[in-house]
Amino acid sequence: MKLSIVLVLCAAFFAFAQEPADSASFLNADPPRALDADTLLARVDSIIVRGADITDEDVILRELTFGVGDFLDSSLIAYNRERVYSLNIFTRVDLYVEKIGARYAAVVEVKESWYIWPAPYIHRVDNDWSKLSYGLDLMWYNFRGKKEKLHFRFGVGHDPMLNFTYTIPYILREEAISANIALNYKSRANKSLRAEEAYGEQFDQDIRSVDLEVGKRFTLFQAASLLGGFFYLESERHVPGVNASDDRIDRFGYLGALYNYDTRDLSQFPTSGVFLGLGAWWKGIGAEDVNYGSVVADARVYREFFGFLIAKARFRTRQTVGAEVPFYDYSFLGLSERVRGHYYDQREDRAAANWAFEANVPLVRDFPFHIPIPFVTERLTTYRLKFYAHLFADGGLTHNYDATIEPGDVYSGFGAGVTLMVLPYNVLRFEVGFDEELNEEYILDVGVSF
Repeated sequence: MKLSIVLVLCAAFFAFAQEPADSASFLNADPPRALDADTLLARVDSIIVRGADITDEDVILRELTFGVGDFLDSSLIAYNRERVYSLNIFTRVDLYVEKIGARYAAVVEVKESWYIWPAPYIHRVDNDWSKLSYGLDLMWYNFRGKKEKLHFRFGVGHDPMLNFTYTIPYILREEAISANIALNYKSRANKSLRAEEAYGEQFDQDIRSVDLEVGKRFTLFQAASLLGGFFYLESERHVPGVNASDDRIDRFGYLGALYNYDTRDLSQFPTSGVFLGLGAWWKGIGAEDVNYGSVVADARVYREFFGFLIAKARFRTRQTVGAEVPFYDYSFLGLSERVRGHYYDQREDRAAANWAFEANVPLVRDFPFHIPIPFVTERLTTYRLKFYAHLFADGGLTHNYDATIEPGDVYSGFGAGVTLMVLPYNVLRFEVGFDEELNEEYILDVGVSF
């Protein structure tokens, strides 16, 4: 337990020891001078938004780290352009300074993506290609032009499910209060090897939940939220450890809290900034025989060197607390969180930690393109292409608090790969990893590593 606490503190220090990417690090107190392509510097007299036919201008303006009267240089322009891209509702974003008479205007010009998506989907449960769920997604992004999201999903195959989610970034605009509500049903295959051993065979569990989250954005980079909900899990028969309660059915409420500090530029593929996420949950409200919780810390740092090399590092740990924790809520590696080089090696225990280091070099840094398709709107066929090569080194361990951590409990891997990004829609990675014995594995994954 002491080691886990030290690791969490190191993660927090690792994140905050870096220079925050806020506006103060870019602004210059010198007087404005003439615009120049290489040394752009101007005092902003106004901010103009162009191309936002559906989106409220305020959705864009509240992401900017500068305002009227601030100095704007090329570094700040590049950083804020990526922040607007990170809204994930535009296929193209341009940010530039335009001279109007004797004044300078900062212009944010966007191209909106297609926001209503009735589409089939294929989902890899636990990032596993052998566990495919498929079905129909009905999504309405940027609902009412306020970056709200309505999402309904129906899935069959592995882990059949129904899900409805409604997200609104600002219930109260001035107070920056957000909300998210989700209704879920899932027939989930057991994912715990310990539960399967105790049960004597592989088995499924039916899960239903209602989740509500209310958040507050304090600054451009800091936000916190409170979570609550009701959780229902049903197994075919009761086996100690498989369920949290003394019955084959778990019914309980939960409460939680989250805090995020996020200065990253482009959330889909950051090149600079810091992310720190802290979360805590307590489960068992309304149930006399359920009483346990979990804590998660996730720290990430992104830096660009020499104008092209992007280095990033991550540390994450998840801890459970309480006398009795069900196997389905153990801390897992080898499912949604993986160690490359041991990508298919599943481990679980009361606590887990994993870390990763990566260096990326652009092969295609930023290439906007459009594929004309008859009768299909340009919003659906306009993309932003990035292509990177990278080297990585990962590590991890799982442990119980009353057990001594041996050197063999820590495992690691390294390798190389390429990342293809077609933004704002998806990311594809192909990697070759090696373990400590230089055994190789091939990884085809969707999304960035972190």
